[in-house]
Amino acid sequence: MSSGSGRKQEAAEEIVHTIIRSLKERIGRGPEGYRTYLVDDLLVVRLLRDLTPVEYEQAKTPAGRKSIKDTRNRLIQDLRPSLQDRIKHLTGANVISVHSDLSTRTGERIIIFVLDRRVADIFGEHG
Repeated sequence: MSSGSGRKQEAAEEIVHTIIRSLKERIGRGPEGYRTYLVDDLLVVRLLRDLTPVEYEQAKTPAGRKSIKDTRNRLIQDLRPSLQDRIKHLTGANVISVHSDLSTRTGERIIIFVLDRRVADIFGEHG
């Protein structure tokens, strides 16, 4: 593993842990698991089983699903400035845009950060 790969993984881990800490502060719990992917100019965060037990019950109705998605999307938008600052601090890259979606069936959330440069350029990877 090159030092660039190690720094890349450390940055991805710190970013996802920042997201999880923020979720725990706001809603009292975080996801049961996560995955991170740094590809081209994207940071992809996949949060597994991110809903609370109450939200899983609420998700049984269309109105409940809409409410959960609206609330969770507002939460990500509220957290966006601090997440962008953390990504800038760890990578030196600016966040161009943030895209997010939540499955109320599986409780899985995907958050995609589009960066202003390629990951390989940030961490000095070649090849």
